[in-house]
Amino acid sequence: MARYLWEGALLALAPNRDGTRLAAGLQEAGVHYWHLDSGDELYMRGYATKVRELSWDPDGRYLATGGGASLVIWDCGGDGPAGTEPMVLDLHVKPIWALAFAPRGQAIASGSRDGSVVVLDPTATTPAATLLRDSEVTGLAWRPDASRVVFAFADGHLAACPGGVAA
Repeated sequence: MARYLWEGALLALAPNRDGTRLAAGLQEAGVHYWHLDSGDELYMRGYATKVRELSWDPDGRYLATGGGASLVIWDCGGDGPAGTEPMVLDLHVKPIWALAFAPRGQAIASGSRDGSVVVLDPTATTPAATLLRDSEVTGLAWRPDASRVVFAFADGHLAACPGGVAA
C-alpha cells in the first residue's frame, strides 16, 4: 500500500477521475496536491479559511476549491499547478459550503453559507445563474445529464437551476 503523508488535519479528499492525482483540503487553510504516478506533491496556500470543498472537472485538468468566499480554480494540466496562478472568483460573501463541476464539465456550481448560489462556465468570470435565499446552502447535486443542478438549504428548501437559469 502506498502512503501519502501530510502532517495536519485533512478535511476533504478528492481524486481525479483516472486516479492519477489527489487533492486534500486542509484545516491549515490550504490544499495539498499529490501526483500519484510521480510522487510529486505541492502545498497550495493563501486561502481565507480551512478548505472543505474540492471538485475536479471530468477531464481531471481543473481542480475547484472553496476555502472562504472565493471560488478558486487551479489548472492541474501537464505537470500540475506548480508555478501557476489560479483563477480566483469572488462570488460569495461567506464561505463556500458546496461546489461541484457538472458531469460533463461545462459548468460549475457553488453554494455558500450566505445563501447565495452560483452556476457558471468554468472558463468565464460572469455567472450564468445566481440565486439568493435567507438560508445557508448545505449541499448540491447535478443531474447525470447536467441539465439541472439542485441546491439544498438549511431551512429544508431545495432550489433547481435548469439549463443554467435559476428557477
